[in-house]
Amino acid sequence: MSGVNGGIDYEIDLTTLPPSLASRISYVQNGPDSPTALISAAEEIALASKSHPQTLPVLVDMLGFNNPAAAGIAIAALVDAGDLSIPSLLTGVAAFNYSVNAYALRALAGIGNPSVLQVCLACANSGPIPNVRRAACRALGSLHYTANEHARTAYECLLTLADKEADWGVRYAAIVALEHFEAISLLDRALKELGLRVVLAAAEGNGNVLNEQQSEEGKENKIAIQSDPTVAARATVALETMRQRLEASAGV
Repeated sequence: MSGVNGGIDYEIDLTTLPPSLASRISYVQNGPDSPTALISAAEEIALASKSHPQTLPVLVDMLGFNNPAAAGIAIAALVDAGDLSIPSLLTGVAAFNYSVNAYALRALAGIGNPSVLQVCLACANSGPIPNVRRAACRALGSLHYTANEHARTAYECLLTLADKEADWGVRYAAIVALEHFEAISLLDRALKELGLRVVLAAAEGNGNVLNEQQSEEGKENKIAIQSDPTVAARATVALETMRQRLEASAGV
């Protein structure tokens, strides 16, 4: 039987599963009629996914319903399954359902496999809605990079969004991702100091720090950044954490 509720298409042979589990999956695929019943189904399917990994696409499918509790259960199980979940989650990122896109990116952030870097970069820069872009920012800051160039690429993307992005919510998410950047040890000091300058500017209600690194011609193309008190307040908090991490990396 196939399912398309969450905007993804998948096939699963229910005859290979225990009857109770198969019944729960059928309930999800046919369209749940009760929020509490959906949560119960999520709990059973999530538990069963440990021994029946073929049910992982069903958990991604469940991300498309307007039920945060069920989605949270599904995400936890998908993260727990680790790399086995990645193919289904990438299908979710590409689905025609923005909730699934964002939730799938959250799960990828939790797994941390850097193989999804390019997908996260694309979503952060040009995702269909701000919620998807914010989730991608979170993922960019959470992936467990092992290559310096990959970490640098992700950090530079976040810097650009924190410095120039017009949507305040995406700027906010980029700043948080910079603050908690998982692979900070792979970055050189100059890039980390640039991160401090970008976040300091955000704390002061400014932007376009990166333009100062460019030629005079580039400076003429500054993007107007509207000051937002929420972004400024969050940047102030992030700034202190980033300073501490920079000092720690220098052995101060």
